[in-house]
Order: sequence, then C-alpha cells, then structure tokens
Amino acid sequence: TCPEARWTTTSGSAKRSRSCVHAVTGVPDEDSDECVDHSEEPKVCKSEVPTSAQALDAADLLRRFFATHDDGEDGLEIAAAAQKAIIRLKKTQQTSIMDFFAAK
Repeated sequence: TCPEARWTTTSGSAKRSRSCVHAVTGVPDEDSDECVDHSEEPKVCKSEVPTSAQALDAADLLRRFFATHDDGEDGLEIAAAAQKAIIRLKKTQQTSIMDFFAAK
C-alpha cells in the first residue's frame, strides 16, 4: 500500500507517488527510468496493453469498491459502462487475415 502517495515534489514523496502509481496501474510514470526518451516526440513508456480479461477484472473490482460505499451509485454506473464497453470491444476485435484462410 502507498498511504503517503501524493502528487507533490517535497522530500521524496513524488518518487513514492510514481512508484505507487506504477504499482497500482502497472503503467510507469513518464518521469520514470522505464520510459524511452525520443528527442522531439513525447515520452513513450514501455508497457503492455492489458488483456480484455484484465480489463474486465478491473471493472469488477471498481464495481465491488463502489458497491460498498453509500454514495457509490455514480461509480457503479461508471463501472457498468466500462464493463459494457470492454465487452463490446472484445466482441469487435479484429481478426487476422490468416484466420480467414485457416482450415475449418
């Protein structure tokens, strides 16, 4: 856990914040050493794209989080909308041209 994580730059807390953000989201902060610096282009971080299953797990986690709070109705709606969008993307995922020619 990262209880002291804040977006501040005083006394090393920014470094803790970046590591906590990376631990929670799996995406490194742009200022971290894991990013690749291209001279004229914005920084591009090396990170893997989450799978549909991971995204659905995250939406379920949000739904469970908001369900435990009295004022979580808006959050439940957002989590449901995210889950619906993930399922829609999963269904419309582009297939390879090689799949068309594969033996059936």
